Amino acid sequence: MRKGGSRKGIVVLLVISVAVLLGFGAFFAVNLSEYFDWRQYGRSTVENTRLVQEIFHAPMAAAAAELVAATAAAPHIPEEELDMSQFDGLIDALYQVRALTGSSDIVAYMYIPGTNISNVVMQAHNNSYYLRRDMFGNSNSNGSLFVDYRNRPCFTDYSTIIYGHNMNNGNMFHELRHYAFGDDREEFFRDRQHILVVTDTEVLIYEIFSVFTTRTYFDYIQVDFYGDEFAGLVGEFNRRRLYDTGVLASDDDNVLVLSTCSHVSNSVRIGVVGRLWRRIGL
Repeated sequence: MRKGGSRKGIVVLLVISVAVLLGFGAFFAVNLSEYFDWRQYGRSTVENTRLVQEIFHAPMAAAAAELVAATAAAPHIPEEELDMSQFDGLIDALYQVRALTGSSDIVAYMYIPGTNISNVVMQAHNNSYYLRRDMFGNSNSNGSLFVDYRNRPCFTDYSTIIYGHNMNNGNMFHELRHYAFGDDREEFFRDRQHILVVTDTEVLIYEIFSVFTTRTYFDYIQVDFYGDEFAGLVGEFNRRRLYDTGVLASDDDNVLVLSTCSHVSNSVRIGVVGRLWRRIGL
């Protein structure tokens, strides 16, 4: 009887062990499933970002090629020499992207020909929301390119500011560092002098006139101006430029300021500033 009881005890113990293992297995299966769903979601975000860029690829390539060809000899060209038909499709692409993402925070698309800076530009109710969120509002260390919340989304302010991280993986505004650092920075600039911005109604072309580095004591992040403050800011942009770009701006211009960290120190910033050269309404 005692031997039989022992065998029954062993069987019961085995049954309990199997049940426990199955229970833990089911638990981990569910949680691993959730984990891999999350990983898949992360991959889908990357894939959707690429899809957004692909939507813009063909029309932006045509526009960039026309711009590069037209400015091959000099940065300034008569307006009639620019083939407007090459810019067709850009505004439609922006609406397609907004429909794809379902985000009303997308205010523009920005591209610097010759670089990998090609992405949507967001705008929120403050300047911290998109520091660590992607275009879908998901947590993402790359953050997004975003316009200062004080700016009008139509890029009609005297100075419009776009922020982006200088990511070591090459994303966002990482390539702006080539304008500011290195022995070949002027050559890099000469081949990449323009910034294209697509809004709901226009394609904007900016020509870069100033590249500078500064500590945060220089308050170049300004949107509202009084009296001659804007003239003073533009004068500082002209004065602080690291090299001669062949272009100067005045207080009659609208300017676009691209701002990112330098990785030199936490208080040093890179500024790349363009003046509005042309608005193309399509």
